[in-house]
Amino acid sequence: MTRTPNTPGPDDATAHRPEEGKPTRVARLTVQGWIHVVLAANVLLVIVFAVSGGVLQARADDRTDLLTDRIQPARATAYQLETSLVDQETGVRGYALSRDAGFLDPYASGARDEKTFEARLATQLADHSGIVADLKTAGRLSDAWRRDYAEPLIEAARAPAAPKPPPWRRARPGSTSSGVNSRPWRRTSSSCATGSAPRPTTAVGPATSSSAACSPPSWRAASR
Repeated sequence: MTRTPNTPGPDDATAHRPEEGKPTRVARLTVQGWIHVVLAANVLLVIVFAVSGGVLQARADDRTDLLTDRIQPARATAYQLETSLVDQETGVRGYALSRDAGFLDPYASGARDEKTFEARLATQLADHSGIVADLKTAGRLSDAWRRDYAEPLIEAARAPAAPKPPPWRRARPGSTSSGVNSRPWRRTSSSCATGSAPRPTTAVGPATSSSAACSPPSWRAASR
């Protein structure tokens, strides 16, 4: 009986079947083979850990550079910017209270330093568009504060104070809108305790001396 090459015979079915009771290739590994397998696994783990550690170290270096080269200088500049704003407010308040021109020095220097620190901080935080937008908003508010509050207050403090009117020309009940009564006030002479008649009304002037006990003079509006 002949068989074709493509037709499996009964001997081929058992040709690749491991014999019963005979160990397989894995089971036939010696102690030296197992040692090689363990060493290869350890080398693979070392490579994986080395790559992971390198990636983490690179990220840590990037964060450190960002902190030391960008964040810390920007924080210092922000503190200096805040100090310049405080100097301006202190100078304006001190000059308004004391009229001392020396208080205008921190105001002027603070205004100059503010522009310098604002430009420096915008350069340091150029990659953070949100912070740069907030910085520009703060600059506009600072300009509005100087224009609407600080400069008018300084000009008002520089203006000479209006002289106060004398006591007899100050406003009294029934005064006009200008703050001074439309009729001049005159002082009546005092009445003495001796029973003498009151002296005639005189113009405003110092009280006349008398040895008798007299009542204090009174003020009244002079008739037209």
